[in-house]
Amino acid sequence: MIVVMLKAAQLSAVNQIREVHIPTIDVRQWRALIAFRQQLVRRRTRVKNHVRDLLLREGQILPGGGKCWTQLGVAELEGMAQPLSEVGMNELWRGELAIELRQLRAVQEEIEVAEEKLDAIGAADPRVRLLRTIPGVGPRLAEAIVALLDQPERFRKASEVSAYIGMVPKELDSGETQRRGKITRHGSRLVRSLLVEVAWAGLRHNPWVRETYQRISGGKKSRKKIAIVAVGRRLFVRCWAMLRDGTSWQWPAAKVT
Repeated sequence: MIVVMLKAAQLSAVNQIREVHIPTIDVRQWRALIAFRQQLVRRRTRVKNHVRDLLLREGQILPGGGKCWTQLGVAELEGMAQPLSEVGMNELWRGELAIELRQLRAVQEEIEVAEEKLDAIGAADPRVRLLRTIPGVGPRLAEAIVALLDQPERFRKASEVSAYIGMVPKELDSGETQRRGKITRHGSRLVRSLLVEVAWAGLRHNPWVRETYQRISGGKKSRKKIAIVAVGRRLFVRCWAMLRDGTSWQWPAAKVT
């Protein structure tokens, strides 16, 4: 304990200790609900994947994408399902399918309940409404960024914000040479994944995203992932600047400092 206190005192003497931001209970609860909603989505994905594997095992291949999860698609699946207690040994899979479809309906209902509450919170928050002026940015990303940053003024510059979300490359030092590696992945994995998802969608909906992506990728397939991560990082920085300054989306954009 004495060693730890001494080390802390030494770091404090050279101004190496930074304050830790502790959000209010309301923000912590908001973050928790956002994370819980994502857990429900992952649970739904696991059920869907098992249904695909189940039918593949029985020689039936479901359509790709979301076609099989539309109202019509699910109705077709339900037509194959039967209560487990009523099927014979050669059709146990139908009972298994029935159970999974019940699970799917239940988790979908819980997702809708969670999203309804999140939508109400977001609608009452001017910061969420501000970020939604960005073309392609929906309620899930907007609320996640607002809850994560909480007090945007605590960041002094864009590089701090980039490091906070973990979308900057690692600096690899081998003595005589320095090079950059993969991104650090510090911070919120949920927000990073949402940023990348919105960046891909933004190629269709947001001219700034499309122009930034094309400039970074240079038209090379080998740079597609690098470019989309860079777009996500720059989008996050722009969101921070908008929240800090209280300004809505503008195109073309002024330089963020």
